[in-house]
Amino acid sequence: MEENRIPKKAVNLPTKHVENTEDNSLENEADLISPNEPNTLGFWNNNKEQPVKTVCVLVVHYAFAGQGGDRSEGDSRDVQILKETFAVNRKCKFIAISPTKLDFYELLANKASDGGIGKFQELFHLEGAAPDVLILCILSHGFSGGVIMTENSEKIHLNEVFGIMKTNYLKDSLKLVFVSACRGAILDMALNVENDQKTTIPSTVELTTLNMEMDENESAVAINAEPNVQNFVIVYSSVESTFSIRLSIGTLLIRALCKILNKLDEDVELEVLLSMIMNDVHRKTMKYGFGSTPQVQIFPFAKLTINRYDKNQKESRLKNFVYDWTSIKGIYMSRREAHVFCRQDGKPTAIELVKHVENNLGFDARLYNEYKELNKAVRRDCIINDSGCVMICILAPLAINEETSEISVVVNKGRQVSVQDFQYNLIRNDNTKWVGKPKICIFANFTSSDTDALGEGDTPLQFAKCGTYHSGYLTLILPNPDAIELIMKELGNTNLLSGGVHLQQVFMNILRDSKKQEDCAIEPQYWSTLQYLLDFPVNQMLIEPTIQSEKSGLTSKISGFLKKYLRKLVKLIQCDSTGIMPKEEEEEDADVVCLVSALPGMGKSLLTSLLAYKLRQMNNSITEIDFLKESDFLGSIALSRVEPEELVESFSEWKGARKKFQPGKEIFLLDGFDGIDAGVKKDVLQLIRKIADAKLPLWVTTRPHDEQMITDCLNGVEVEVVRIDELQAEDQKQLLKLKLSCTDEKLDHYLSIISEMGAEDLLKNPSILSKVADYFSEKPEDVRLVDLCHKIVKAILLEDMQNREGLGGNPIIVTRIKKRLSRLKTCAVKHFLETPLLPNDAEEIAKINSLSIATVLDNRIFISCDTLAQFLLALHVTKKVLEEESGIPEEGIERILQSGSLDRCRKMISELRIRGVK
Repeated sequence: MEENRIPKKAVNLPTKHVENTEDNSLENEADLISPNEPNTLGFWNNNKEQPVKTVCVLVVHYAFAGQGGDRSEGDSRDVQILKETFAVNRKCKFIAISPTKLDFYELLANKASDGGIGKFQELFHLEGAAPDVLILCILSHGFSGGVIMTENSEKIHLNEVFGIMKTNYLKDSLKLVFVSACRGAILDMALNVENDQKTTIPSTVELTTLNMEMDENESAVAINAEPNVQNFVIVYSSVESTFSIRLSIGTLLIRALCKILNKLDEDVELEVLLSMIMNDVHRKTMKYGFGSTPQVQIFPFAKLTINRYDKNQKESRLKNFVYDWTSIKGIYMSRREAHVFCRQDGKPTAIELVKHVENNLGFDARLYNEYKELNKAVRRDCIINDSGCVMICILAPLAINEETSEISVVVNKGRQVSVQDFQYNLIRNDNTKWVGKPKICIFANFTSSDTDALGEGDTPLQFAKCGTYHSGYLTLILPNPDAIELIMKELGNTNLLSGGVHLQQVFMNILRDSKKQEDCAIEPQYWSTLQYLLDFPVNQMLIEPTIQSEKSGLTSKISGFLKKYLRKLVKLIQCDSTGIMPKEEEEEDADVVCLVSALPGMGKSLLTSLLAYKLRQMNNSITEIDFLKESDFLGSIALSRVEPEELVESFSEWKGARKKFQPGKEIFLLDGFDGIDAGVKKDVLQLIRKIADAKLPLWVTTRPHDEQMITDCLNGVEVEVVRIDELQAEDQKQLLKLKLSCTDEKLDHYLSIISEMGAEDLLKNPSILSKVADYFSEKPEDVRLVDLCHKIVKAILLEDMQNREGLGGNPIIVTRIKKRLSRLKTCAVKHFLETPLLPNDAEEIAKINSLSIATVLDNRIFISCDTLAQFLLALHVTKKVLEEESGIPEEGIERILQSGSLDRCRKMISELRIRGVK
């Protein structure tokens, strides 16, 4: 293991003695490998007719053999695989040396030797021009602040190394620098992984033991400008302030670099290759339970594509490195949050950017013009747990601290906030919500004529992702005046959601087009600890259920229904713009008010997202309101008086990007009517009626208990009422297999267990099925129905509380879950006894309808999943028995428990009584 200080002994590693030569001169220590064949590294500008001509690989390594901190064994392995990868496989000029500090600096400066030839040229047998590419690998012990140790205790400063390379012989070469050395003593622990072996490393501080409020690891997300010049790509084995991992077989970074290059089965751009390398280190870190978070820093350079090496591989491995948008529990995290900040003077530009982020990347974006509001929103967003990705985009003047080279943003009233602070907000105070997930940060210069110029100066795991605290960042720094235009150009690509292009490539396109201004102190740059290639696929259902139309009685796949509905919308829009319905379409139904009714977890919201994406691709203006998430908005306007046109403008302004109502293009998507507070529903119904009367396309989703309320409101209007069907057997098998990632044999085993328990109805609802998969993924030794049901009910209640109240890990959630569970048990009794509710007891009905599992239909409580209903009844009865109350007070319970249909309930009661569970 690498250490930030040189210990008296090597750290728990097998070592072997390597003789040191007293003569440290370059000539005696180094043997140049100079293949006769042309190198096969890659080519420039997407053109294979422009190959990289000269590649020099310089490995500067210090083994400390026989000294404290002996790293000779791992070091020799690193040098060997680097030699095989670059000299043998890629035919590059290669040399490995252990120079003194002075020799190293003079070599990089190409200082003239005694023979009058530059030392770098002499070492690599070069005549004239510098190499196209220099690959510099530095392997040693290190400290924070960019300090590298030599074997004679000299301190090499990386900023000095970069300074020499950017001003001398190598200034025009692409300099690809790999630094495998510690940058501090904090051990970056992997979170959300199962690791039974506790490994400790001397002289380190485990990150999970830190008081995060003390900001001891804040510098890990610092952004500074050095080397602040083009043609530099720097890859660190760990982030600032943290430990770098070395095994007896070599360092994680160097092994990953060589492994990826030697197994590369297709040509990839350099930024893609670097992401693959970080992914490989990430996988090792997850395996060990601790590790390093590699960090990449890139300045503009000509586009470089790395040639493939493994030509025997038939199927591309690239997809294995792409972010899968699923949690460790297999839940698809479709939500994407974006926070855009721009001061008031730049709002029109920012509004356009918000549209691109929403339409072309699928984000739910909000715009802020006050820093304190942005900061508050980002912290609040950390409470909600179901997002798969977050983006922070800051449009403001940038500044640089001359002493530290730290980059800052000028926000309101000239206040400077460091980029480090913006990024640290996402992991501050032991917040683990964003661990392992992409955290995209864009800092783009934006100034107007009268503003500042550039200056100098115990969380639930349903939505968790494996990773280290500092992984997942992808940051773009753009100080150039045309930064916004370049971002708009790339993010304006309507094909980004279709896949095939990674965000790393998009950012590099922006970076390459960014030109530093003469009077600007900051060079455009790209930083990354993101361990995945990042695509933005359209939110998709893993399986495609069927949907049934009440009007026609026909059943169709969801994709077919959406296609038909979109065709209706297009006809209406054509009619609005011309006043004439095409003759061939006149006989078709023209109703475009659609009501989607389904139980919780059936996919109503995901279906709405798919429709919204397709409509945006058709360049329509969408007002998409998720009632569950936008309750604050509903409370901020006079719903009873608002008109559709006002709704469009008010809601878009609430989201931070005001837009005007567009006749003929405006479409309303209202998701989750059932989530509205009872006191507001009447006003929302009036609004729905106004939209329908204006003959504007309208889509509403709800749970069954509110379906009649909406259809009554729309009396006299042509409404297409559709219901999402329960999953059929084939869809159940397909989804369960996807969630468990198991073989057909294992799948059949799980299905047989469920069948033996008589719990097949647990698989009819996609959300409940996912929770069944969670249970089996934990590999329980003894599968019991009572345990399975308990896990499902608890997960549903927790998920519902997070969605409705955003409580996240708040301790109050435990108390509220207990209260809801108690209400559910009472509901189960009334469900089986078919006890009618009082029609005027609106408050009680509203409470029941908010429980997800239960609903009220025709004044009776209905629980759709019989297995869960029997479990809840078993909990109720067991509690009464264990409290030694005289008999069971609900009249008729004893009678119905004798029914053959409740045999599962009786078995669960027996088991719960034995366990003493109330």
